[in-house]
Amino acid sequence: MVSEDESTLGAMKKSLLSLIVLSLALGLPTQATATTKQSKFQQVNKTFQALLTDGNNALDALDAEYEKNIDALDAALISATQSAEVASLNEILAATTLYSPQIAASTKKIEDAKANFSTVAKVKVLSASLVGSTRINQYLKCPADTVQPGGAGTGDLAVNYCSNDGTYPRPGDKSKKVIGATVGGYDWQKGDFTEIVIWSVIQCIGITNCGGTEALDNAIAEGAIQLLTPIDFETTRSSLKIETINLASLNTKYGEARKKAEATRSETVARATSARQSQLDDLTEIYQDKKDALEIQASIAEDAVAAAKRASKDPEIFDKAFTVAYKFEYNRRMLSELADTEWSGTLTYRTINSLAKIARLADTADSIAAKYSYKNASAFNSSIGIGFTGEPEFRATLKVVVAKYQKATGTRIAISA
Repeated sequence: MVSEDESTLGAMKKSLLSLIVLSLALGLPTQATATTKQSKFQQVNKTFQALLTDGNNALDALDAEYEKNIDALDAALISATQSAEVASLNEILAATTLYSPQIAASTKKIEDAKANFSTVAKVKVLSASLVGSTRINQYLKCPADTVQPGGAGTGDLAVNYCSNDGTYPRPGDKSKKVIGATVGGYDWQKGDFTEIVIWSVIQCIGITNCGGTEALDNAIAEGAIQLLTPIDFETTRSSLKIETINLASLNTKYGEARKKAEATRSETVARATSARQSQLDDLTEIYQDKKDALEIQASIAEDAVAAAKRASKDPEIFDKAFTVAYKFEYNRRMLSELADTEWSGTLTYRTINSLAKIARLADTADSIAAKYSYKNASAFNSSIGIGFTGEPEFRATLKVVVAKYQKATGTRIAISA
């Protein structure tokens, strides 16, 4: 839908800025008439052909400058993006250089502690009655099953409550040692040897009042079990806890450093992209205003050249014939543009009040143009009236046409709406 500001005059209804720029056409150099031997047609035709050429050349230069400026904006954005990428990579590299060795060292300590845990976690059961009450059973590694004395059919035995890693059968399983027998169960006995399972320590890292730590400490304090290498055990357990927490902290810091670098890169690229778009919008607005003005200049020159050729058919009244022909060309151009524009109904001057009528008038104008005559053009202009020529845009074009015509011929013409 055509807006109120643009009206139904289409592309010819330009902004105020375009009209101001258009007025510069008055200052464009026009080749002066050296002698009076040239006909008025030659003088006028030459003047407006020069105006058309100058305008087209200026339009080509404007397009080239616009593309050049866009290329510069694109180059600036690429440069800013590349700089942001390099800065981000440098930040990530710095973070990697800082944290990777620390993460590797902490990981190695944890792996060494885990590998050594079984050696330092061996214990002796001191009180079978306390093992159950301290709930330490589930944190003691199940020992190998043993064959029950008494001969065939009596089966083998396994501790009832312990931490089974799947290596040994459990009470109730089918015996693999005695065919047809079922594994029996028994409780821990004073003097039994086993070891604390590592997950009792690992599951409690970073957690207060954790079951594994609480049960282990209570069992030692109450005399249910005895650590065979207490110093080595506590050292290893402490190393596992400290380094696991330290490793988590290092990984968090490293991850945050990478995220910060990526966020900074994204923000920098976003700002550069936004700045480019803002500059492009300003550049395009200026370009479009200048282009509108040059296109108006071109349409003026084209209409004037066509009018001069038509007026040359009536050389004895060339001045008057030119004014009629110029108005005819202007009306014809506007009808053609309006016929290609969605109808908004804003023009209601006599015959110009519907799209169908505009189309018929445009066809009539084309028919007259094909077999042009001063009489038919005058009648056509009268039928149109001031539907187009009464608008400010037409008066703006007249300033250029009248000035150029007078400079070319020495005659000041009057073209009324």
